[in-house]
Amino acid sequence: MSTPASAATALQRDLQQFLDGAAAELGVPGAAVGITHGGVDTVATTGVTSRADPLPIDPDTLFMIGSTSKTFTATLAISLVQRSLLDLDRPVHEYLPGILTCPAELHDQRAAVRVADLFTHTAGWVGDVFFDTGPGDDALARAVAEQLPGVPQHTAPGDRASYNNVSLVVAARLVETVADDGYENLLRSRVLEPLGLMNTFLFPAEVANRRHAVGHRAKNGAQVPVPDWPMPRCFTPTGGIVSSVRDQLAYARFHLTGECAGGDGSAAIEAPIDTSTREMMRRPRSSMNPAMDVGINWFLRERAGYLLVAHGGNVSYQHLSAFAMVPDEEFAVTTLTNARPGEQLGRLVLDWAMHHVLGTVVAPLPETAPPADIDQLTGDYGTGDAYVEVRRANDGLTVRTRYPAEPVLDGPRLRARFVGDDVLATDDDPAEPAGIFLRDGAGRVDALRWGLRLGHRMAAPGAGPVASAR
Repeated sequence: MSTPASAATALQRDLQQFLDGAAAELGVPGAAVGITHGGVDTVATTGVTSRADPLPIDPDTLFMIGSTSKTFTATLAISLVQRSLLDLDRPVHEYLPGILTCPAELHDQRAAVRVADLFTHTAGWVGDVFFDTGPGDDALARAVAEQLPGVPQHTAPGDRASYNNVSLVVAARLVETVADDGYENLLRSRVLEPLGLMNTFLFPAEVANRRHAVGHRAKNGAQVPVPDWPMPRCFTPTGGIVSSVRDQLAYARFHLTGECAGGDGSAAIEAPIDTSTREMMRRPRSSMNPAMDVGINWFLRERAGYLLVAHGGNVSYQHLSAFAMVPDEEFAVTTLTNARPGEQLGRLVLDWAMHHVLGTVVAPLPETAPPADIDQLTGDYGTGDAYVEVRRANDGLTVRTRYPAEPVLDGPRLRARFVGDDVLATDDDPAEPAGIFLRDGAGRVDALRWGLRLGHRMAAPGAGPVASAR
């Protein structure tokens, strides 16, 4: 007869065996995986921090968590909402008047952006614009004052959702303004310390002398370390937090149960947000596809009959991570890696954990008939810094993401099949939709949302979108 202790030991053993094999097969240099269920944590690690200067990955090794950072920034901002210092329904310019200092043709659209739009990918400006405003305490202020005015509008505010990195830069500056302190100070005092996340950091200097994973890229068939820090200070709120697998599990437990492990026991710990506010963050506010809504920066995904509250990260295709919770089961799983194949590893780990812990089998979505106008769907769809190629192949379509300025980032060509009206899934992950075609009022396809980014149909390859905002 098994005991809880023996079951936990067996889970850790099986997870370690699975992780070792999957990471080796995919060529991931190093990874850390954590599962929490009912308050019990299971951790496994594999590989090395860097293939050039290898140290074993351990449970305290630091990884860039990428865009899961957005949920930390959102938690901080929503703590101000809970204190009635910030209103999600007010226009952003009422807090940051400077966003109206922009080209005349953008003024009305910038004036319409609400605070909530910053956290639901509906602000409408192009989301994948990157810049460096320096390492100083004015990095966010300069980003909003100097860089945002030059960011084009991609969609109408509050309308079609499209993944947006720039919005969290603006949100963090808004937080600084409302709370009258620097973003990093606020995040540490109001989120990291109450949750006991003492192995989570915001500056390269904090990471330099601690064991940390180095990002890798494929070169001549091998994963090679990339010797840079691919995140300027102004983008820390959107993707630059560095953390360990143990701290990520503690963060998950807070969002699942409200657990705060910080403090020294001498005084009561004030949680960043209460139970009702955590639940509010998980309510749908915008939609990416029929199986994915957006809450306050959380993605609300359907997978194998469960609602996942999830995020994940991709820092320059060097640091790939996954983070998913099932609140009804008090379950969460996180995967931290240091190379592009880590994206696939994260999916495999999630499905393994859902099967071995929750007892569910993740199966492909059933295929549906393609639309009658399938030939009209082919073409290129511009998302800002990239475009998505859609081509006919036999009885279906193939899809590929291209980066004209950095072709080394181009994605593989994926076979896509229909799993609903205008909804596509791929062989890469057949259990969830990967994209959806969007139609105008006349029923014509004018956009494709792929990789969470909305791409407008381009007049010709490389020519730019037919329209820059709708």
